[in-house]
Amino acid sequence: MKRADLGSRAPNPRPRREVVTPEEYAQELADRLGVPVTVVSDVLVSTTPGRCRVCGCTENTPCSLGAGFLCWWVDADHTLCSAPACLAVVPIDELDAAAGIRHTAA
Repeated sequence: MKRADLGSRAPNPRPRREVVTPEEYAQELADRLGVPVTVVSDVLVSTTPGRCRVCGCTENTPCSLGAGFLCWWVDADHTLCSAPACLAVVPIDELDAAAGIRHTAA
């Protein structure tokens, strides 16, 4: 036994999107925003000093970390804030380098 409503589906009204690479999208975004944007580990990164490269916060608009605490800069270039979501996408080697930690071979 067949239900009448299963066989008659309307076509998808949304047009198909053009497939673009992350680098192409980063270039398009950089052109639109007027700031340099690069791709690091499939994450768009803006490297403007004074703006977090992950979330985009600034000195005037910092992230709220809860309980009244605000984020701070973790690198000397002021391109990465201390929000856990931002730190989670940055490779640990880069975080160590920003903190001045050097790993030596044993």
